[in-house]
Amino acid sequence: MKILKKVPQSSLCLLGKDELLIKNLQCEAKKAGINPNRLIFLPNLPKNMHLARIACCNLALDTQICNGHTSTTDCLWAGTPVVALLGKHFASRVSASLLTAVGLPELITHTQKEYEALAVSLATNPKKLDPIRYSLLSNRPTYPLFDTGKFTKNLERAFETIWQRHQKGLLPENINIVDKIGKDVYSMTNNNLGVIYLEKKNYKKAISYFQKAIFQNNTSALAFNNLGTALKETGSPHEAVENWEKASKLDPAFVEPLSNLGVFYLDTGKIPEAMANFTKLTEINPNDSNSFNNLGLCYLNQNNYQKAIENIKKAVELNPNDYAAAYHLGLTYRLADDYENSVKYLKKALKLNPEHGPSLNIYSLILMQTCDWQEFAKVSAKIPAENESPYINVARIQNQKINLDVAMLRSKQIEKAVADLAPKFSFPKPQKRRRVRIGYLSRDYFEHATAYLILGLFEAHDRKNFEVFAYSYGPNDGS
Repeated sequence: MKILKKVPQSSLCLLGKDELLIKNLQCEAKKAGINPNRLIFLPNLPKNMHLARIACCNLALDTQICNGHTSTTDCLWAGTPVVALLGKHFASRVSASLLTAVGLPELITHTQKEYEALAVSLATNPKKLDPIRYSLLSNRPTYPLFDTGKFTKNLERAFETIWQRHQKGLLPENINIVDKIGKDVYSMTNNNLGVIYLEKKNYKKAISYFQKAIFQNNTSALAFNNLGTALKETGSPHEAVENWEKASKLDPAFVEPLSNLGVFYLDTGKIPEAMANFTKLTEINPNDSNSFNNLGLCYLNQNNYQKAIENIKKAVELNPNDYAAAYHLGLTYRLADDYENSVKYLKKALKLNPEHGPSLNIYSLILMQTCDWQEFAKVSAKIPAENESPYINVARIQNQKINLDVAMLRSKQIEKAVADLAPKFSFPKPQKRRRVRIGYLSRDYFEHATAYLILGLFEAHDRKNFEVFAYSYGPNDGS
């Protein structure tokens, strides 16, 4: 709120459409003398649309004491600088690590005062902010954070070194993998420069950079899509459509060109063509409420009211509060983003059993997410030690000893629960194999942020020298 007050023309964009969240934050804004309308609450969107939306923001403010993880990565990938405050435990140091890995340590602060001052300085001085944005887009293809190819090669060399030591019967020790992979020239750099000029409405330069990106990589669906967008802005709709169609052909699952084509056809009255694209979008992502809504509008243009109602109702069901909580599959009302009813039934459970730890945990998480800090403090204090969640704990307590104690307690609970299931391992003399076998174990191999982040690593592994296995103990959502 202090930053908003010092940057009068600014707005703060937040994910969330829950009524309690909006009410509490707007109340805090009023207390600080800030117009609540400057807080803009946004729904969740498909990945590509979400990244495009982030790119429209000038600056991202990292959270404390639990940093952004995927959210910070998304901002940096979209070309939006992130101001971070370095904390004292791992959850409060993630963004600083990400900024270091992308070559922007100047965005890391060490005190609340520094954090506020840097955010205000960058938000009010484009001459300071623009060079940082250019550096981010320039560094992105070649710095460690997003250079998946280089990271994978270095990781493989580390695995090979470990395997060689194991074959020789040597004990583990620290190893240092020296980076021997040179920097490549990526078409993404020219694409990113094109995006900058597109934002500045310098369409001539934007088109030039997108064309360079395509010359360097004529299979870049992203560059073709962006070129189409720039051409449309210059009054060349037919050329725009050609490039969007090329982008869609190169990557049939890429939603942006399909969406661009659908909106263009809808706006120009070509309803059958628009319907075809929006139908594809609903097949690619059956949970995309926006596509169902647009498909409903197509039927509305044809005076097919029954179909229009059917599709628009589908959009409302998928996103009753304008966003869907995709990661809360186990909780019915949270899955439907109905926080009010969720709180209602959690309170009912706690009325029957005031010490029911899981209900207290979930209720406290909802209170934290809706910024009801007073009630959150009361409820979280009631959580029994054996039910304390390590994940919620690091988001509310910046104390390494307490964090460790909670994590160790949870670890012992898991160890006890699986004690009878533990297999008896035997390690005979290692067999010589042509390829190194690597196994990745995770519960996040489904529609989850971790799965998206690690996908590039799996794709980049050299199958000639490595056998790669993925072991999932999480849900199977068919993705």
